[in-house]
Amino acid sequence: GSDQFPNLSGRECYVGIDLSKRIDLTAVSFIFPLDNGSFAVESHGFMPEDTFYERMKTDNVPYDLWRKKNWLTVTDGAVVDYDYIRTYIKKMEKEKGWRIKEIAYDPYNATQFAQQMEADGYVMIEIRQGVATLSEPTKDFREKVKAKKIIHNKNDLLTWAMGNAVT
Repeated sequence: GSDQFPNLSGRECYVGIDLSKRIDLTAVSFIFPLDNGSFAVESHGFMPEDTFYERMKTDNVPYDLWRKKNWLTVTDGAVVDYDYIRTYIKKMEKEKGWRIKEIAYDPYNATQFAQQMEADGYVMIEIRQGVATLSEPTKDFREKVKAKKIIHNKNDLLTWAMGNAVT
């Protein structure tokens, strides 16, 4: 594929959210269908401050660099406050003119978040984590990756997270 990452301003996108309660990264990804059948992905991670310093020691991963490069936001305290996520989504939508069609989320721990976002006018799609819901989409995604139909802006955090994904 070409190294040119497309200008996504004003485009339609779909948002996927993986909300964590504590240790894990919480991630927000914006997925843009492109005219050529490919998909562009913009992704951002959130991690609680307590975890950040702990994981810097144990994980052998440059979280601090990713934070500098603005791929990771470190939030106050021991858990990620979902208000950060709501604010971030709205900020990106407004600043970049992105048109969010749907937001997909895992209902585990996220009922209140989903209700708030729905009240704000977003279409929330519940996607339970499990083989029944994720098996086919995962295979489809893997095929698209192999066919180089998934592009992103050289985001090392996303690359690392994808490297941890096992089918």
